[in-house]
Amino acid sequence: MGTDEKFKAGNIIKIITNWYDAIKVRPEDKEIFMKILKVDITNPVFHMHISKNGDELDYKKLANFIRGDIEDIEKLIKNKNKYFNKDLHEEVVKFKNYLVKYSESIEAGETARLEEMEKTILNVSEEYSAILDELFVE
Repeated sequence: MGTDEKFKAGNIIKIITNWYDAIKVRPEDKEIFMKILKVDITNPVFHMHISKNGDELDYKKLANFIRGDIEDIEKLIKNKNKYFNKDLHEEVVKFKNYLVKYSESIEAGETARLEEMEKTILNVSEEYSAILDELFVE
């Protein structure tokens, strides 16, 4: 699963913008949801940064964080289900599933795949962050 294949910037922007325009909840509830979504999507990148030991990632430490990130996304989907439309739900689940594959690759010691997967996670996180930040300003 490469960045181009599953996580296209234009696709994420379109999905979130459509969701933002269509969701029928109080504006403050929408903003709270978007803040939680942003934290859950960007946490894996934060955890990569704090799991560095010099220039190298401490994958054992990172694996624990990533499992927690996956659980947080699952809780968000479960607890805030009414805030998701079909497309946003699918996109967030796609990201969660990618984190699961990343975690499994860490556990299996598949170091050759990890760098590419880390770039994908970073790119997706940046795209979510950018569009959510843009919507906060409006």
